[in-house]
Amino acid sequence: MAPEEIDDVHNDVFVSIMDKNGRKLRQYKGKNGCTVSTWIRIIAVRVTIDHIRKKRTTVSLSSQAPEREVEKQTEPTIDPLKHLENEEQKKILKGLIEQLPPKDQLFLRLFYYEETPPKEIAKIFQSTINAVYSRGNYLREKLKQSLKNKISKKNT
Repeated sequence: MAPEEIDDVHNDVFVSIMDKNGRKLRQYKGKNGCTVSTWIRIIAVRVTIDHIRKKRTTVSLSSQAPEREVEKQTEPTIDPLKHLENEEQKKILKGLIEQLPPKDQLFLRLFYYEETPPKEIAKIFQSTINAVYSRGNYLREKLKQSLKNKISKKNT
């Protein structure tokens, strides 16, 4: 698994534990000498297995949707150099999105590009609305950091 995928699974484990007011954590009973850490490990293993199973399926995504949204977010500038920098950032961002797992690409497309209501996204991903917002923020920050790293490497 790639380091980004490990981060994704880690986030999914946390969301799973805290989903529905910590329902899975509240299910812990401590029977047969089971500790809280063992219980969390069981949850983590199940989430990881689910992640691997879901990874097998592919999702068809329109390659045009992310590019259109990036164009909407950038301000038109008169300065040609700034315009070239923005175009380069769009290309890099598009490439970074394409490197994400299909599940995350679908999430970004629904959440940011198609502006699907969080309630519907929660139903699609069998999650809560809070988890949808958390996932959106996580992926945005992940892309922002990756974009910064890629641009700084390119400039050196």
